[in-house]
Formats: sequence, C-alpha cells, structure tokens
Amino acid sequence: MPLEIGNYWKKGEYVRSEVVDTVRIDGDLFYKIDMRLSLDELGTMYLRIDENQNLIEKFPNNLGYQSLRAKFDIELGDTFYQNDNNPGSDFLGTLMERTDSIMTFRFQRVNHPTLTDEHTDVYINGLGWWYDWDEVKIGDDVYFF
Repeated sequence: MPLEIGNYWKKGEYVRSEVVDTVRIDGDLFYKIDMRLSLDELGTMYLRIDENQNLIEKFPNNLGYQSLRAKFDIELGDTFYQNDNNPGSDFLGTLMERTDSIMTFRFQRVNHPTLTDEHTDVYINGLGWWYDWDEVKIGDDVYFF
C-alpha cells in the first residue's frame, strides 16, 4: 500500500482518494487521506502500515478506535478480525488470493443476529487498494486504466 503524500486514486469526475498529510496519533505516524465519494460526500481517513505489515485505519471522529483493513504478512486462507471483534460490527477477514502482485481479502460480518454483509478488498502491489480506478498516481508515475 503506497502511502506517500501526493499519491491519489481516481474514478470518474467525482470519486477520489488522495494522501494529503501525515499526523501522529498516539505516537504512531498515520497518513491522512481525503476522499470524495460523490459530488456531495466528503470523507477523511487515517492509514498506516505497522511493523507487522498490518494496514490500520483510525477514524477522525473516534481516534481511540481502529480497524484492521489488511494483513499483508498472512497466508492464503488465514483469517483475522477487522474491528477488534466488536459484537455487532465486526467483520472476519479471510485472505482469498495471494500472488506476487495481488492480495484479495473477503470480509464477512460476524456477531450480528440479522446482518450478513460481505465485501471484498483487493490490493495490487505498488498501486494500493483497487476500486476499478480510472487513474492512479504513485510517486512521480501516473497510471491510466
């Protein structure tokens, strides 16, 4: 996951995520990512990769809480809890695909009596998370898809 100020991921005219700054939270360095999710919807997240190759997200409105977005050092079929195993809101992540260039994680909601949400996150080595982007800028390189 290439976290560097100036890197961005774009889809269409309005959807964009860009690394805009760094900030220390509880002594750890996080990258601030500004997001435009639609014409009217903006967001911010803070990401870091720790010493164990875990992609960790902190939330601006609740910095005491964090989410484990990916574990880059696990093997195919290994699992982990995304949200510190919080009942009703946790997802169980499973590494479904691992090659030299791609890692695919499937997340299934657990510990909730009625919700059964499921989603997949894909990470491409050197380009970061994949969301059918049109344009990605990493360092000095811009890629068009």
